[in-house]
Amino acid sequence: MSDQTVALIDTEAYAAFVDGVELQNIWLRECHVENDAGAEFPAEIAVQVNIGEPTWKALDGSYIFDARYAVTFQAWDDVSDTGKAIGSIRVTFGVAYEARRSASDEMLLAFSESSLRLSTWPYLRELVSSFTSRMNWPPLALPVFKVGTELVLED
Repeated sequence: MSDQTVALIDTEAYAAFVDGVELQNIWLRECHVENDAGAEFPAEIAVQVNIGEPTWKALDGSYIFDARYAVTFQAWDDVSDTGKAIGSIRVTFGVAYEARRSASDEMLLAFSESSLRLSTWPYLRELVSSFTSRMNWPPLALPVFKVGTELVLED
C-alpha cells in the first residue's frame, strides 16, 4: 500500500470494512500465453511480474474486482548482459467479495493492493507453474507474495 493511499483513508473505517469482507469466488476471466523459445529451455532466465491496475464495481452488498498480472520471461545472455524475450503470460482473475459495509474508492484501492493480491497470488503461482510445465520447461515457482515488500525474482 502506498504512503499516499494510507494518508487518504480513515484507518478505523478501513479496518471495519475489511472485517466485514468475505471472499465469495475467484475465477479465470482471461489468459494469454506465448512461448517464443519452443521446447528448449534456456540455461538462464529472468522472470518479471507486473501487477496491473485493479478495477472494481460495486453490486448489492458485494464488490467484483479484476486482478491483472503480466509475467514475462527473458533468456539471459551473460556475454552481452542482456535479456531476450522468450515468452509471457497475461492473466486476469475475477474476484467477488461480499461486504457488509460500503467503501470509498481510496479504501478499495488499498484493499486491492493487499487483500486482493493475497487472494489471487496463489492462483497466479499455480497458473505459471502449470503453463511453464506445458511449454516443456521446468515448472517455474513464483515466490510467496508479501504485503509491504518489493517483489524480487531470481532464477
